[in-house]
Amino acid sequence: ITIFYNKNWPNHSANGAFLVAKNGQIIFEKYEGRANFSKENCINSNTPLHIASVTKVITATAILKLVNAGRLELDQRVNTVLNEFPFPDITVRMLLNHRSGLRNYAYFTDRNEKVWNRRNILTNQDILTLLATKNIGLESIPDTRFAYCNTNYAMLALIIEKITKMSYKNAMNEMIFKPLNMKNTFVFDYEKDKDRIVPSYKANGVEIGKDFLDAVYGDKNIYSTVRDLLKFDRARNRPGFLEPDL
Repeated sequence: ITIFYNKNWPNHSANGAFLVAKNGQIIFEKYEGRANFSKENCINSNTPLHIASVTKVITATAILKLVNAGRLELDQRVNTVLNEFPFPDITVRMLLNHRSGLRNYAYFTDRNEKVWNRRNILTNQDILTLLATKNIGLESIPDTRFAYCNTNYAMLALIIEKITKMSYKNAMNEMIFKPLNMKNTFVFDYEKDKDRIVPSYKANGVEIGKDFLDAVYGDKNIYSTVRDLLKFDRARNRPGFLEPDL
């Protein structure tokens, strides 16, 4: 592993966190680089970093926890939970499996100001309302093909909120982060956290700025550490966390 690491990031060129575990036990761990290039503070084992679409795995697990608890069914129609949702044939399972046929919200909100003014911050609820009112339409017939789409997981986050009667942030805390002692993991709150989180950078070290899509959650916007993700991975392999058949 050391040879692999040094080959890919020679001369301490990495900027991030790297962990390898075998049978749940850490066998290699490395932290390098800066959490903020302007402040020059270093990344360490407690530095939460944006895990981007790995967030989807955690959102999916929360949905499965609700299925496990009998509060939701995998083949339940989405519009039985989200009344505004305009596509009656789409089920929870199709959202999870990227087989819903929904269009990606990043594409139907960035080209036509009659659909969305990009000077306004987009929310999950806004996406649902746009689907219901702007004749967005589907990209394909539900459950006919796979197409990776962030909209699926933005809708799953709203389902979590509807079923639990909590914000996505609080639901994830109560269902996953606190029980698993993921103490350095949180859901990004755009207004509260935008100036305190570890920024994302391009390869040349230029910070990636915020835009109108950055408040949407469920598909992204969980910040975590590799050690916390290991706790999550261990839990997913325990029969007491989710039913093995599920």
